[in-house]
Amino acid sequence: MEYITWLDRAAEKNPIWFIHTTLKYNGSLQEVLLQTAAALDASSKSSLELNDLILHPPRIIRACINYKTENPECEDRNILVQEATTLGLQIYQNLSKARSGIDSLKEKIHFRGYHELLTRELIQPHDFIDHLNPVRSKLSVDQLRSQVKKEDILFIALAQGGVAPGMDVFLRYCARSGSNNSVFYPIRFSRTKSGDTTPQVSTYEQKYLQKEGLGRCIVIFDDDVYTWDTMRGARSFLAKNVFSMPEKDIINQFQAELFVDNLR
Repeated sequence: MEYITWLDRAAEKNPIWFIHTTLKYNGSLQEVLLQTAAALDASSKSSLELNDLILHPPRIIRACINYKTENPECEDRNILVQEATTLGLQIYQNLSKARSGIDSLKEKIHFRGYHELLTRELIQPHDFIDHLNPVRSKLSVDQLRSQVKKEDILFIALAQGGVAPGMDVFLRYCARSGSNNSVFYPIRFSRTKSGDTTPQVSTYEQKYLQKEGLGRCIVIFDDDVYTWDTMRGARSFLAKNVFSMPEKDIINQFQAELFVDNLR
């Protein structure tokens, strides 16, 4: 089954949109949620609204991951990351419940007393988004399907850069493979921009990933083939500290390059 995404629709409007668009953003989670809701409500999506539907969901996840990382052993903050991730996937799938999911997430943030999360500054530095080329996502799915030994996967995207293309690749994989029992989860391991020396995985998340990894093939995804050291560090950490398995049993998947072979 072919899966048509917001990335495909943006490319239909402008085949090179991902070359001329930047990730740079300075606002707040409150603004991101409002703009995403407006884009979902629009009957005919403009290029700007498509950009919001592509770039805002990973910003929602980014804000919640960073908030969790400030107090990693707070269970409610860990659950918030799961809720933000579920919402991000719903928006990428254009599910009808995504619109109410935005209101639900805001209500949960207020209920838990995390009001400052909505209004604090949400900054994303300038970067290019060629990794969001849908052609590259489709190639990544082909590569992934050739490697997995089980249909159902636990797809771990390295945040921050791996979240947007990771959601696109994950959803395309599920559609192509017919898997209805695969799981997507982002963990922060941002060595350059955030100064992380190890993946920012809490005790709660370790237990969650261990549970979700049972019976599923473990996949780690990053957006750039040139971040091999980051991928190597993530695989080593997760194999030893989370899954207690040989590193070779964890699949590395980068967003596919168009003109060079993917490194392994």
